[in-house]
Amino acid sequence: MSLLDRIFGRGSPEQRGISLDSFTPELQRFLLENYDTKTGLRVNATTAMRLSAVYGCVNIISSTISTLPIETFRRGKDGTRTAQPLPKWIEEPRGPRGSMNQIRFIGQLIVSLLLNGNAYFLVERNGYGRILAAVVLDPRLVALSDEDGRITYHVNGRRLTPNLDLVHIVGIEMPGEHLGVSPIKAASQSIAVTLSAQEYGAKFFGNSAMPTAVIETAGRMSDEAANRLTQRWKQLHGRDAQGGLAVLTEGAAFKRISLSPDEAQFLETRKYGVADVARLFCVPVHLLADASQSTSWGSGLAEQNAMFAQHTLRPWVTRVEHALTRLARTEPDTPLDTYIRINMDELLRGSLEERFQSHIWSIQYGIKTMDEIRAEEDLPPHPDGIGTAPYVPLNMGPLGPNTERAEGQAAEQEHKAEIARLTAEKLAIELQQATHPDPDPEYPGGGAPGHGDGLGDPPAGTPPPGPPPTAPDQKPTVPQGEKPT
Repeated sequence: MSLLDRIFGRGSPEQRGISLDSFTPELQRFLLENYDTKTGLRVNATTAMRLSAVYGCVNIISSTISTLPIETFRRGKDGTRTAQPLPKWIEEPRGPRGSMNQIRFIGQLIVSLLLNGNAYFLVERNGYGRILAAVVLDPRLVALSDEDGRITYHVNGRRLTPNLDLVHIVGIEMPGEHLGVSPIKAASQSIAVTLSAQEYGAKFFGNSAMPTAVIETAGRMSDEAANRLTQRWKQLHGRDAQGGLAVLTEGAAFKRISLSPDEAQFLETRKYGVADVARLFCVPVHLLADASQSTSWGSGLAEQNAMFAQHTLRPWVTRVEHALTRLARTEPDTPLDTYIRINMDELLRGSLEERFQSHIWSIQYGIKTMDEIRAEEDLPPHPDGIGTAPYVPLNMGPLGPNTERAEGQAAEQEHKAEIARLTAEKLAIELQQATHPDPDPEYPGGGAPGHGDGLGDPPAGTPPPGPPPTAPDQKPTVPQGEKPT
C-alpha cells in the first residue's frame, strides 16, 4: 500500500475519503477557523476569493508562474552548466496515468502560498527511494509541532518525515516561527471592509424597487389601498421600469430622498478596496483592469510589468525552485550539483525591437552564438554548424581557439602597421624639405640649365660643367692679366 493510501485510507472500503471526525479536536477547530473582523464578517480563503480583486491577484500570479518553463541543470566546477532531463515527478506529478501535470502542480503550490502562506506536498517513493508521485495538500490538513527543537508533521494522524515524505514551502514568516503568515489573515480587516461594501452594493441594487422619493398622504390609508399603491409604484419604478412617471391623487405629496454619505461613498470604497488588495499581493493595479494609476510609478506600463516580474514573481519562484532542487537531490544517483530552475526570461523579453537589439549585442560581444539566439526564437540552427562559433569585435582578442579569426586579425594588424610605416616616411620627407629649402628658386637643387633639374644626375650624354676642352696642338688661352702655368 502506498503512502497516499495509508494516509487517506484509500485501500479500505470503509474509508475512502477524509472526514473531520478523523482529526483531533485541535485540528478540527483549525479546519473550521475563520478570521473574525470588526465588520462582523468572518474572513477565510474561500470568502476572500469572492472578491474580484483577490481572485484576480491570485489568478495572475499563479497562472504566470505555473506556465513558465522548468529546466534542470548540473553546475560544473568551472561554473559551466549542463542541461539535464526534467524529473518525471515534475512533468507528471501523479504518474503517467494521473490527470495532474506540472502546470497544475506548480499552480496549486502558488495558490496555497498566496492564500495560506504555506504550501505542502506529499512525496511517494518506491523501494529504491525514487520519487513516484507528488501530491499538493490543503494546508489545513497538515499539523506541525515542535518537539525539542525538531519539527514534525502529521497528516490524518500519521507522522511524516520532512523533505522525504513531505515538503513544506514557507512564505513570509515571523522570527522564531515555523509557519508562514497567511496574507488573508494579515489583511483580514481590510478584506472584510471590501467584502462588506460588496455585500452592501448587492443588497442596495437588489432592493432597487425603493425609489429615490417617498409619497406622503394627508390622511390614513387602508391596508388595501396602501398595497395597491405599492404594487402600482413597483410597476412604475421597479427593477425593469425605473424612472417611470408617477400620478398622485387624494392629496398625496412626492418628496425626493437624497443618498446618504455612506451610499455616496460606495463606489469610492470599492475602488479603494481594489488598490488595497493589489497592495497586499504586490500586483500593479493596471493588471487588475484599473488603469487610473497606470503611470503613477516608473516610466509606464512596461516598467511596471518589469517590476512585477522582479519584485512580485521572483520571490515566489525562488522559493519553489529551492524546494524542488532540495527534493531532487534526495533521489539516488542524483548529483548534489543538480539544480532546478524556473526560466523567467520569457517575462523580460520585451518588444520585438528590444529583443532583437539584445540579440545583436549578445552576438557582437561573444555572449551568445547565432544558434543559441535562434533556439530562443524557436528557430532551427544554421546548417553545418556555422552558427556555433562565437563572434567578437576585430579590435579585441580572439574568443577561444579560432584560427581563421586569429589569422584575419593578424592580417588586419599587419595592414595597419604598413599604413603607419608609409605615413611616417611621407612625413619624414616633408620635414626634410621644410628644414633644407633650395638655394636658387629658379634652378631647384643648384643645377644649371640643361643639366637636369637639380634633384638627380644630369641626363645621359650631357657634358660635365666647366671650361670647354682644347685640341692637342692648341695652346690654352690665358686670360689677360694672368701668367700661364
